[in-house]
Amino acid sequence: MIHRFAVAPVALLAVAIGVGCAQGPAPWLVVAASSAAVQPALTAKIRLNAAWPEAAVIASNDCVNLRAGLYLTVVKTAQTRSDAQAALSKLTPAVPDAYVRECNARPDSALALGAPLVDPSISEVP
Repeated sequence: MIHRFAVAPVALLAVAIGVGCAQGPAPWLVVAASSAAVQPALTAKIRLNAAWPEAAVIASNDCVNLRAGLYLTVVKTAQTRSDAQAALSKLTPAVPDAYVRECNARPDSALALGAPLVDPSISEVP
């Protein structure tokens, strides 16, 4: 019985990763904020959550083509630049310095695997 419980979480993780790998992350990010520390990025995410429930914090290190060492508050991901620009036009009244960036996901990164950088169960804990 103990052996079955030990295997089940691994199987569930493999299923979740398999789905993320098959589709791959959307390459275009609509960025509302960036910071060298994770807490300001989380604060921005919480502030934008009502209007942008898909908002997430990602590490710039997960993208091979972005400057390393930043935490990005991403309100939307898109498959095309034009879709990202459309979302950006809706965001800029609330966040005038928001921007769009292409992200080439680093293999085996949290982003590539579809895993959150900060677990949702603790993302709003002070």
